[in-house]
Amino acid sequence: MGLKYSFSAAITKSTKELEQIILKSQIYQKTAGILRLKNDKQKMTLSSIILVFTKASMIDRDFNEQERQEVIKRIQRFLNLGEDETYALILETKKELQGLSGRNPDFIAAPFAYLGKVANDKTKDKLFRYLTNIVAADKKVEEEEEYLLELAGMAFGLPEKTIREYLLATELMTDLEEIQKKDEWSDSFSSGSSTEAPVIRFELQ
Repeated sequence: MGLKYSFSAAITKSTKELEQIILKSQIYQKTAGILRLKNDKQKMTLSSIILVFTKASMIDRDFNEQERQEVIKRIQRFLNLGEDETYALILETKKELQGLSGRNPDFIAAPFAYLGKVANDKTKDKLFRYLTNIVAADKKVEEEEEYLLELAGMAFGLPEKTIREYLLATELMTDLEEIQKKDEWSDSFSSGSSTEAPVIRFELQ
């Protein structure tokens, strides 16, 4: 089965069905073991973010230094974690994606579809924009990278016009990063304490 078929099928699955796929991943086990996350949804969400960002950096089979730094930066937009620890998670994910799981299109599609179901519209837009930043990090956009972005936009339920605009900006190497205030994110998982930075910043539906 092709990747597009798997993405189309994943979109029709329930959140619970998608969780069962992600739950079996090595990165989920790694995430659950080393991060101060409060519940399974946080672990599932973070695992999915790391999977989709790392997959975007690897789709052209060239994971270079620019892409490495870009993936770390984008993950840290959501996660209160140091660079070394973040990179360790990326390496674990890279290894998994290069193995048997990485050749399974259903496994690839699941985290995209999961994020499309649990994120609110603002977060889905950010996720897609960050994916385009990762793809454009090495200053060239391959056909397979553009194809994955199209599938990601479909999984996130973004309007066709929005997807096309982002793809065009990526092809032109436009800087899609807008200046963000650090306190812009409301922490959907936070207990409400303002004295400690949230472990994960992600807005739910």
